[in-house]
Amino acid sequence: LRRVLAAYAMHSPTVGYCQGMNFVTGCLLLFMDEEDAFYCLCAVVDEILKGYYALDMMSTQVDQRVFKRLVMDEFPLIARHLDAVGADISCVFAQWFLCVFVNFLPLETCLRVWDVLFYKKSVDVLFRVALAL
Repeated sequence: LRRVLAAYAMHSPTVGYCQGMNFVTGCLLLFMDEEDAFYCLCAVVDEILKGYYALDMMSTQVDQRVFKRLVMDEFPLIARHLDAVGADISCVFAQWFLCVFVNFLPLETCLRVWDVLFYKKSVDVLFRVALAL
């Protein structure tokens, strides 16, 4: 795990390391060797979730607002209830998306989400899963 994360930090010094990467990399290492895990991590960080792990995390912040708006539009009763009790859906969003659901879905379900994510190469997959939850 450490070698893959260190290799990625050297590969992309502007991104370096972000805490969510360890969960993604750990899951990748369950099913592939270090080199393949490195290249899959590169695909996730550099292509699919581009900007999510950047120092300013601007893409993450923008998509948090988009997700909050989607919840308000699709599930207004839930959104109002969460506001009433002072719960911010953005907190859940960051955990789900940065860890790509590794910590929140059963492994088999998470891997099915990942299959679609790698196939579509789009963060839209994560939005759809998050809204379904």
